[in-house]
Amino acid sequence: QEEFIRPAHACELVGVMSRWRSADFEFWNEGAEAYRKAINDVTYTVTFPDGDTRQNSLTAGQHGGFGKTLAHRFLGEWKYETQIQVVNITLGPSGWENFRLTEKAKSESESKAQAQSERRAQAQKELERKAKAQQEAERKAKAQQEAQRKAQQTQGPVGINPMKLIPPGRWGITGKQLMELAHQVEEKFQDGNDNPTVYQVVDEVIKPLCRASSVSYSVLLNPRGLKCTTFVTHAWFESFLEFVDDLANYFGDFETRVFWICFAANPQTWPLD
Repeated sequence: QEEFIRPAHACELVGVMSRWRSADFEFWNEGAEAYRKAINDVTYTVTFPDGDTRQNSLTAGQHGGFGKTLAHRFLGEWKYETQIQVVNITLGPSGWENFRLTEKAKSESESKAQAQSERRAQAQKELERKAKAQQEAERKAKAQQEAQRKAQQTQGPVGINPMKLIPPGRWGITGKQLMELAHQVEEKFQDGNDNPTVYQVVDEVIKPLCRASSVSYSVLLNPRGLKCTTFVTHAWFESFLEFVDDLANYFGDFETRVFWICFAANPQTWPLD
C-alpha cells in the first residue's frame, strides 16, 4: 500500500477555499460549510469519529455539507472506504483538514483480470503488427511490379537509353507524383528516422526503383516525358518532406504543375562519368 499525505496534485487553495480530491470523492471548505461530493457512482463504508460505521451509496455529483454550528458533534477523523482506496480526513473547527489517501492492494481476481486484459491487448497488438507487415510486403511487391512495368515501357531501341530520346526539358514530375513519393517516404522512414534528407530518399527509394530501367524517376513515371514549367533547386541534406511541403504550400496549382527537380529529373543510377 502506498500512502500520500496531502499530495500536491490533490490539494489546491483558491482564496479561502481548500479542496481535496480522490478518485471517488471531493472534499472542500467554503465559508462556514464543509462539503463532501461523489466524483463517480460509488458504494462505500463510512466510519464516523465515534467509531460507528455505515454503508452508503452515492451517485456522481451527489453531495452534502456540514455547517460549523451543526458539525461540532461530527468533529474528528472520518474514513471513507471504497473498493479501490481509503480516504481518511479530519473534520475540525475550521472544516476539512489532514487529508490522507491510501490506495488499496488489488485482489487476486482483479490482478488476474488485469493480466488477462493485458495479454489480450498484447495479442491484439501482435495481430495488428503482422497485418501491417503483410500490407507493407504487399505494397513493396506492388511497387516492384509497377517499377518493372514502367521499365518495360521505357525501353527504347536496342542499345539506346530512353533518357537520350527525351529532351531534358521534358524530364518533369507533377506535384501530385511528388506528393505520392512523399507518402512512400513516410511509410519507409519510421522508428526514429522519420525526417530523411533528400540524399537518403534518393539512395534508399529512388535508386532501387530506377536501377532496372536505368532512367530517372521522372521518366520512370512519365515514359514519354512531361514538359517542365517550373525549375526547382534543392539541397541534398535538407529534409525531403519539408521540401515537398514547401512546394505544396507555395504553389496553388501544385498537383498539376510540372517541376524539373534534380533528384527526380536526372538519372541517379548512372555512373558519375
